[in-house]
Amino acid sequence: MHFYYSYLVMRIGGASALADATAGKDGGFQGRAVCRGGKRLRELAELEPFQAGYLATTHSQPRACSATARARWS
Repeated sequence: MHFYYSYLVMRIGGASALADATAGKDGGFQGRAVCRGGKRLRELAELEPFQAGYLATTHSQPRACSATARARWS
């Protein structure tokens, strides 16, 4: 789920938000964009938007479902 967090931080704080946090600018990882990104990620998780067991899915499983036409998009 780290990519959602990174995406949200960059949407809130701009393209340099993560680099700035790493460099300690504007409060580092306690800065506005990073904290707001975390809050938004928590809000997303509270919606329970993913299927059960999604965290246990390996990288190859979704590709295999798509390749064998077992993936359902409805």
